Amino acid sequence: LPRWVADSERQVHKEDLEDAKHTLDAARARLVLALCNADGKRRYVIIEVIRNMMESMRVFFERANAEMQALKPLLEHLEEYETQAREQAELKMAAQAEGLNDFHRKMADAEAAVAER
Repeated sequence: LPRWVADSERQVHKEDLEDAKHTLDAARARLVLALCNADGKRRYVIIEVIRNMMESMRVFFERANAEMQALKPLLEHLEEYETQAREQAELKMAAQAEGLNDFHRKMADAEAAVAER
């Protein structure tokens, strides 16, 4: 302040300046605290979301496992049915092959008999 300003007025302005400086320092401290809180909350929220996602995946796979265990008797039944069907098909193919071989033998015998005449 210029020299012509009274000392009392200078003192008032000096006190106002110090009050403004303290207010600024307090505002900076509140800002830093708010940033720290926001950063901490952001990390907390991210961790919470990841934990919830992993919990949901665990429940999903547990349910899927339970469903697969429920299908186990059906799969065993299908395997038995498949084995029986394969055995029946193999027997049928063997019988047809035997019938075809018999037919060829009979045809060969008939041709041999015709050839002998």
